[in-house]
Parts: sequence; structure tokens; C-alpha cells
Amino acid sequence: MRRVLTDKNKNRLYLRFSKMTDEEMADEVVEIANAVKGLKPGFTCLTELRGMTAPTEKEKRMARLVMEYLSMMGVSKVVRVGTESAFELLDQNSREVGSYSALHAQTIEEAESLLDQLPHRR
Repeated sequence: MRRVLTDKNKNRLYLRFSKMTDEEMADEVVEIANAVKGLKPGFTCLTELRGMTAPTEKEKRMARLVMEYLSMMGVSKVVRVGTESAFELLDQNSREVGSYSALHAQTIEEAESLLDQLPHRR
């Protein structure tokens, strides 16, 4: 199952985080950067964290890098699907480096609905 997808009609980035090797992590960062280039500023992001385990230091650095990049490229709204422990870590990082906060959802469907209903700024 692919971990990085886009929907150009919705101007949306989909990220699915799970355990990965260092090599996969490096590839993931490049894939995210390339995917975002195909979206317009103001794009939304649905991030699935359900497969995520306690992150390593490298994974934490990668997440911070991705958040900073998304912010720089104009992400307008982020909804995360996952567990409270994953939310806590990522919420702190996104406020610090990404200058944005994310909403939380229990399911992909709920996250899609939240993103579809929210007014987008930028």
C-alpha cells in the first residue's frame, strides 16, 4: 500500500506513516516533496498514524522536516487519524516547526469529512 498519495481535484496530500527502514525514510521524504510540488498552496493533508509505533530519533527528525516543508509549501489544514500518543508528539512538533495545528479524527472517513467541510485559508 502506498504511503504518499495526492488527489489533485481536492488539492489534498495523503500520508500514511508506519515503521520503516532508514533507506525507506529517505525515499519517503523525497516522495513527499515531489507529491507536494503537484499541489497548489492551500492544499490540505490527511495523515494516517494508526500504523505508527513509538518513533525513533530519526523518525522524529523526519517528521519535523516534513512538517516544516508542508508549512513552507502552503498547507492550509491537516487532519490526523491515529492514537492520542501519536497526536501528542506530532501536535507539539507541528506547532513548533510548522506553525500550524492539526485536527484529530478516529477514522479516514471522518478525516475526509472534516477536510471537505473546513474553509481553507492562505
